[in-house]
Amino acid sequence: MKLKKLLAFLTATAAVIPFSAYSFNMTAPPAVYAEDSTESTLPDWIPDDFDSAVEFYNTYGETHIADGLLCVVFREEKKRFHEDEYECFPRYTIRTSSADVAKIKKMQLCSTDDCEECFQVIVYAPNGEGDLTVSLIDRWRNTQQTSDSKNNSTVSEYTFHVDDDLNFTETDIYGWLPDCITEYNDYVSKNGKVSSNGNYVVFCLSFSAGTPYTWKILSDSLECFKPAPSSNCTEFEKIVRDGGTEYSTFVYQAVKDGHEKIEYGFGRIYTTGEIEETLTADCVILDDAQTVLLPSDKRISIFDYDTGLPVDVVKRPGFAAQNIELSPGAELTSFDITSNPYVIHNFTNEPDPFFDILTPSPYIFPLDPETLFVEEDYRSIKKYENGAEELIFRPRLQATGDIDKNGDLTIADLVLLQKWLLSENAEIPFDLETADFNKDGIVDIFDLVKMKRNLLNKGHITS
Repeated sequence: MKLKKLLAFLTATAAVIPFSAYSFNMTAPPAVYAEDSTESTLPDWIPDDFDSAVEFYNTYGETHIADGLLCVVFREEKKRFHEDEYECFPRYTIRTSSADVAKIKKMQLCSTDDCEECFQVIVYAPNGEGDLTVSLIDRWRNTQQTSDSKNNSTVSEYTFHVDDDLNFTETDIYGWLPDCITEYNDYVSKNGKVSSNGNYVVFCLSFSAGTPYTWKILSDSLECFKPAPSSNCTEFEKIVRDGGTEYSTFVYQAVKDGHEKIEYGFGRIYTTGEIEETLTADCVILDDAQTVLLPSDKRISIFDYDTGLPVDVVKRPGFAAQNIELSPGAELTSFDITSNPYVIHNFTNEPDPFFDILTPSPYIFPLDPETLFVEEDYRSIKKYENGAEELIFRPRLQATGDIDKNGDLTIADLVLLQKWLLSENAEIPFDLETADFNKDGIVDIFDLVKMKRNLLNKGHITS
């Protein structure tokens, strides 16, 4: 909705002002840690010996955020990758860039005195808002004089953001992509072996090591996708055993809209070439390659019935989707809608005729003024080539006039709106949209008049 001030004594139109989003963070401040804190002052989940580093690595991967701290655990490779690698100085170094953080602990945890297996552990506490990059650099690899030696020297790299409340958030792909056995099992249990997340497609594949059986991509060329960072989630074991199961993720990022399939085959790929199992991601790519839908995905989009604009479900929390199955014993399926559009993954049931959304006040179902039934165009379904569906809902924003959002229309709302219309520098009222009484997408003097009439009808003011 566009907001415009039209003063009764002016014919000129003021500039359009967008709605402002307001949010409040109730998070308590994190604990304060001094640099070089002792183990006794740090949480128990931070590794302090080789065994606890292995447990961390298999549970969280290389990064974990908790208790206001960021802990990064890098595994060091002992084998040489090239014969001409230079070995006269320590092989690894950790590079930290940007954000204002305190390095409160750094240590190397090894399995034996001769460092047969080692982990680099570093713990950060935030001091200020900003972006942070933490990289493990292999300086042996960096000695090779190649055009891409800088890229070759980076073994692992992670990015984070520290907000105003000094909370860490991981911003790279591994913020949601599993990179250890525990996360892998949890992810597959929730999403299956083939899944989508935003504009990524993920294959979670496993095979028995030491056998001729493995996975191989069967799609010759891809037009709508490019390979993205993947991960080896195989459990790290202190005692190396022959065989075992290898667990990996293979990730593809959408680069253009369209309809494309990505297929993997499993079998004796490199001996007989026999394929015994296939996994296929049948993808529809939308929104300038920002969204990937698989056949079992349902996308929910919510638009304002009168303006046709997307509803800001972050500013107005409380939207939820419900699927009421009519079969005996069936339970209500409900999903909180936290973004718009919102994707429900692995929704195997067909949407019931009673699939609908719950709307927070002041949104209501649009009613036909003659029949008082819900308008026919309130709900529609769009089907895509691969079977995925988009469920489109169009609730109506009820003009309550309660712009200070105290639960009722009062004189305070009238005064607030009048002040906003007359003053160039007045703060935009919290819920200004609800003052658009004539539903023209503009809040102006005519809406002020209607607000006053409503107050007159309610007896809050007299003529």
